[in-house]
Amino acid sequence: GGPSLLKENEASLKKNTMRFEGQVGAFSDDIRDGLKGHVFDEKAKGFASGMAEQEERVKSGIIGATNYEGIDWAKTGTDIKSPWTNSPIQVINYVSAHDNHTLWDKLNISNPDDTEADRIKMNNLCASVVYTAQGIPFMLSGEEILRSKDGDHNSYKSSDEVNSIKWDQMNTEVNEYYKGLIKFRKNHAGLRMTTAEDVQKYLKFIETPANVIAYTIDGEAKGEVADQLLIIYNANKETTEVTIPDGEWQVCINAKSAGTDVIEKVSGGKVSVEGISCMALVKGSTVDASANAKDDANTTEDDNMMLYIIIAAVAVVVVIVIIMAVSMKSGKKNSGNTAEASKTE
Repeated sequence: GGPSLLKENEASLKKNTMRFEGQVGAFSDDIRDGLKGHVFDEKAKGFASGMAEQEERVKSGIIGATNYEGIDWAKTGTDIKSPWTNSPIQVINYVSAHDNHTLWDKLNISNPDDTEADRIKMNNLCASVVYTAQGIPFMLSGEEILRSKDGDHNSYKSSDEVNSIKWDQMNTEVNEYYKGLIKFRKNHAGLRMTTAEDVQKYLKFIETPANVIAYTIDGEAKGEVADQLLIIYNANKETTEVTIPDGEWQVCINAKSAGTDVIEKVSGGKVSVEGISCMALVKGSTVDASANAKDDANTTEDDNMMLYIIIAAVAVVVVIVIIMAVSMKSGKKNSGNTAEASKTE
């Protein structure tokens, strides 16, 4: 599109996001490249795919790029190296979009020597961070079924054969995992804080081994139904033991499953997290009844709308049949009258 007529400090650029007081946001290339590797270097790896020392960069995305005490921005490796949003609602977190490689293609290219099972775990770890980070989650359609464009990184000029979603090749297990991540996020308002002040107050990172990130979210966060949330990301290939706050915790997300159902309970101040995976643990309620009621209401409304459409369609068909029957009867009558008139003549 060419250069803007606006001065650089007036343009809607990522580095100017703070100037717009919530009216303008930006896509976070920080969390994108931090998780899967730089988009313009297809061989580059990220936190989820095996690159070490990416914790600070990913943390900067987890807190929605807000002014959070405790982030060493000099170590984030980001282009700005400083906070760039006034609140987490100004940031869109993602790992794939219509531009560049799909997430699955990127992982296949950057990690050709890893097993497909490990690459799927990398995919799910990327998604886990996006759906548990502060900010607005976003994904490319088909990411949730391991969509591929056969390695095409710039497919705007490519055929439907490349750009189409191959439903017959969908990975149902990954699809279910994404559904579970979305469900977990919808049920926990602590993952959807709207002010930098709340993020600073309620989200606390805890000490972890290398290539592991963990943090708690206090249940006092506005709208949160649990007493406390604990999110852990283990980017190591090996199962890693993490020291966690005391008490009984309910695991709702692990390497194989995601959602609001309790998978297992752990206590004792330590937990073992499978390699290349996320673990989400909850103290207290795992389900927001009001969120589910809203979903049920929306489902009922959708069902009712479909019923109305069906009834309207049936009514239209009945009216058409009646009109056709009347027309045919009228036609026969007119035809009979014409024949009688001919005989009379």
